[in-house]
Amino acid sequence: MQNMAYRQALKGYNVLFVTLEDSKEACMFKQLALMTDIILLNLQSVHRERKQEQLESTMPELKKQLADMGQLWIVDRSEREFRVSDLRAIIHEVGVENIDVIYVDYIGKIMPPIGMRTTTMYEGPKEVAASLRRLAMETAIPTVTAAQINRGGMNKKLDELGMDSVSESIAIMHSTDVAIILANYEDQERTYLNERRYKIVKNRIAGKHGLGGSFYWDLGTLKIFDESELDKWLKYARITGDNRDVLQPDNAEDQGTTKGTTVEGTVTIETINKEMQ
Repeated sequence: MQNMAYRQALKGYNVLFVTLEDSKEACMFKQLALMTDIILLNLQSVHRERKQEQLESTMPELKKQLADMGQLWIVDRSEREFRVSDLRAIIHEVGVENIDVIYVDYIGKIMPPIGMRTTTMYEGPKEVAASLRRLAMETAIPTVTAAQINRGGMNKKLDELGMDSVSESIAIMHSTDVAIILANYEDQERTYLNERRYKIVKNRIAGKHGLGGSFYWDLGTLKIFDESELDKWLKYARITGDNRDVLQPDNAEDQGTTKGTTVEGTVTIETINKEMQ
């Protein structure tokens, strides 16, 4: 979600990112990795000299990014209870007119209203999801959040996942306008080890549910690339040293292993790995 927030800020949008899980410090390290292409573990290192030189070399580009991008507020509420009423207060503190989009990581961490009596596990998440949507409608600010897949969905293929695959409560899906599901990490249909497939299971806005695609991530900086940036993602390994392993086909004798391959005749995994050595 922080990748999405960052990319929208890069396009000039003002983004409010509320973290209910990671600390603000952890989010800031991730943000620096995304902006500077410095490996996250290096930024988190206690050895100051290891990262100081890298940070100093990226300062000119970092300053340019900050000057050109929109505002990105990161608000840490990871160590206290959080309700939709708290989000309302944050929005008004920042200013409704100053925010283009909101990210809340994630909905399972949002508590139902104080004093609400719930008789089932369904009711609390239902009220949270409904309240979140009402606030988005009231402020006219698109709001993005995430939910986990339930146990039943963990062993299903992407094509089998649907609105009933969300944990906490299916009511979350009923309240949302657009819902996108990600395949689990064991997805055998993906081409690359660091690829994640997705599909749209609900879309009140455009109605094009069922469509899907893939994105790719780099484990060094946690930066994400979409399908149009596949070649860029492959070459990015030269910066971070992360792998670009390709999964073997299902019918291969050594199923589940990885190998290098040529991609669209432009970049080879073997070439990248050799250059990194």
